[in-house]
Amino acid sequence: MYTAKAKATISPIDSTKKGIGLVVKTDLFFPIAEALSKTNAFKANALAFTVEKLLGKRHSVQLTFLDMWSSGNSSYKDSLFDSGKLNNIQLTGEYKFFVSKKRKHAGYYIGAFAMYEQLNYTITQSSRPALIPKTSHGSYYAFGEGLINGVQFYLFKHLTLDCLVGIGRTNIEVANGWKQKEGDWLGRIAINVGYKF
Repeated sequence: MYTAKAKATISPIDSTKKGIGLVVKTDLFFPIAEALSKTNAFKANALAFTVEKLLGKRHSVQLTFLDMWSSGNSSYKDSLFDSGKLNNIQLTGEYKFFVSKKRKHAGYYIGAFAMYEQLNYTITQSSRPALIPKTSHGSYYAFGEGLINGVQFYLFKHLTLDCLVGIGRTNIEVANGWKQKEGDWLGRIAINVGYKF
């Protein structure tokens, strides 16, 4: 006859240990920016969609698709244009390294990003001289890269909150082939909420 003693322990459930390690997110920052833009010349609309793949214990990669579009009339007295339309598409890839060893893919992280952007616009200026077209069209392409840092939390079992900021540089390629030599500063900010599968 054998007897055994069992010692029960209770610890917080780590939701990151189960599932396929895939997080689908959307960005809350752009609806806020959209509300603020109602006082500007254009009313902006945005749709952001992010997929993150968790790797190992402290690594992940994620891909973000952003579509921003706007149209409207200028509300500024001294504006150079009367009306216009803008369409901006961005594709951003990111690598994240989580500093904490206590919990998988949670807490403070650092990483890097690379971005591709395409913008098309149409602007109407009624005050132009008769020999100059009143409507102008244009487009440009941009490639950028930089560094990010942020904090990611898991709420309940599957909900995710991810706040990140980053900074980098970008080079702009205009449709006619002109390239900006020194580039420009590039900011990256996101407040993502998502669901982990």
